[in-house]
Amino acid sequence: MFYLNSRSPTDLLDYWNLRALGWNIIPVSSNAATQENLRSVVELFVNENAYPFRGNPDIYNATTFLPSASHSMKDVEQFGGSYRSTSTIQESYTSGGIRGSGMNGHAKKIQERRAILISLKKNRT
Repeated sequence: MFYLNSRSPTDLLDYWNLRALGWNIIPVSSNAATQENLRSVVELFVNENAYPFRGNPDIYNATTFLPSASHSMKDVEQFGGSYRSTSTIQESYTSGGIRGSGMNGHAKKIQERRAILISLKKNRT
């Protein structure tokens, strides 16, 4: 789950790039985070995504919540905290990628592109 501000071009670009990298990622807009129907969809996804691994039934697959650039860990913890028993919250997708995903280089490219976009935006003003 990618917790983003749907009105932020940077967040939307990061979501688009993560999808383009092949990540199975679902956007969750902070602008709609209080709506009950969104929360029930998220809860359903988290519960369906929590299943034991074949080789070791004591270890479960879990949903990971990622904050976008415009959100802090606190924002994501407030939203995703109620799903914590079957989910994890990851601090960032740009500070080394997701462990074991092989995406470290790709996440670094996203971070570099974001820095370029921010500098272009500053130069316009």
